[in-house]
Amino acid sequence: MGAMIALHPLVATQGSVWLGNYPGGPAEWYWLLADNHFYKEGERNYRNFKSAPNSRDAVVTSKDGMWSSTGNRSKLSVPMCYDANKQGRDRYVRGLQAMPFKAAREYCRSHHTDLVSIRNPEENQVVQEEADGHEVWIGLFRDTWRWSDGRYSSFRHWLPNYFYTFSYVTLCGAVVEASTARWGAVLCSKALPFLCTCTKTRLFKVKVHSEDLQDLNDPATKAAVLKQIQQLVENATMTDGHKITWRAHPDGQVFTREHHTQNQTDKSDIIIINPTPRTKSTHNFSLTFDNCTLSPSPHIRNLGVIFDSQLKFDHHINHITRTAFFHLKNIARLRPSLTFSAAETLIHAFITSRLDYCNSILYGSSSKVLNKLQYIQNSAARLLTHTRSRDHITPVLQNLHWLPITHRIQFKILLLTHKALNNQAPSYLSDLLHHHTPSRNLRSSHGNLLSPPTRTKHRTWGDRAFSIAAPSLWNSLPKPIRDCTNINNFKTLLKTHLFKLAFNV
Repeated sequence: MGAMIALHPLVATQGSVWLGNYPGGPAEWYWLLADNHFYKEGERNYRNFKSAPNSRDAVVTSKDGMWSSTGNRSKLSVPMCYDANKQGRDRYVRGLQAMPFKAAREYCRSHHTDLVSIRNPEENQVVQEEADGHEVWIGLFRDTWRWSDGRYSSFRHWLPNYFYTFSYVTLCGAVVEASTARWGAVLCSKALPFLCTCTKTRLFKVKVHSEDLQDLNDPATKAAVLKQIQQLVENATMTDGHKITWRAHPDGQVFTREHHTQNQTDKSDIIIINPTPRTKSTHNFSLTFDNCTLSPSPHIRNLGVIFDSQLKFDHHINHITRTAFFHLKNIARLRPSLTFSAAETLIHAFITSRLDYCNSILYGSSSKVLNKLQYIQNSAARLLTHTRSRDHITPVLQNLHWLPITHRIQFKILLLTHKALNNQAPSYLSDLLHHHTPSRNLRSSHGNLLSPPTRTKHRTWGDRAFSIAAPSLWNSLPKPIRDCTNINNFKTLLKTHLFKLAFNV
């Protein structure tokens, strides 16, 4: 009924609105009480007819508890109402006087919940006893109308003149009365506004612990677990229409074994980033986590990068150097048997990939640190081109079109900046960048420049932050490169620009 109330504004402006019901197929029996949670599996199909109901469309019970159908809705019988707000036998309330089926239905809905629904023999016995020898109306009726989505619903809201009195040839259901949102039968070919409905789906993860080795994907086991969940939902007094089903994985299984992980505190480590190593206030610092006391370490590894407390990255560079020269020696043994292309592929796979991995964090590092990485690149270039150690390496790098280490770091930061400005990077990077907006209309207003934040107190550390390094490098680029939005074209222009800066060409 809440959906009907929601249709009031639309019907008031449009006149009529299509519903999803239509007449079709043989007549079926429905209970007036439409709450799906009121019925368990099979209960809405309970019948106790004395004889075949044929085409008659309303039901009364006789003194012996047997049902009989009647096509005369004007017949006078006492209504047997159901009141969901009461308990036990008090929920079954017999009317005070005989009345037609329609009046009986309206009486029960206005004074109680609805005409009674009988779900099993026990309830049928209670209704017979409460009837006390009277012939009573129950809430079972016959109808040929269907809902287009195939759902079972006994809710009806017809105008009085339309209630089972129209032809079923080319008519479809529609809301035709604005004040009450009552239904009427309208020619299906008529053009009317319509509303669509969607099914709200919620996914819940269920964890089941089995004491034995029982197969939880067994159909009987899944049905038993689902029945318990359904009972819990019903006990929670959820009365909105819902259906609970299992969601199967692509392999058809519902339950999968959970591989538990455990916090390994004995392998955990912490570090304090301290710009002033003379400070001794952190020497006695410790942290207790999961009954394990952790003391600060001078350096730790995270995602393959070794961090030290002063962010000098000495240990990280030394580790890269050892690993790179180990692979260079192995490639050198194979170099006489390798073509130029094969050797270049090996060097990029084992050497260049390590030089470029997370290299943006090395921006602003000392030349002493970066020279070690440059020496690795120079050695790789000599190995690839058979260049002697006494020969100058700059022309070799230029012929190979290899950017030096410092410019490779700048390339990585500028590429991240371009992605951040073009919505191709995480928001936590994009939020650090702000376009430069001068107070007056200057030429720089259309230069696609970035506004650097206030300079930091610690220049050695703070100027290495992305929020400061990115605007500084970006604003130094020529305007055609800054204005390029295509990432592939940007890479080409950027490498050409940095290549010219590196080799003065």
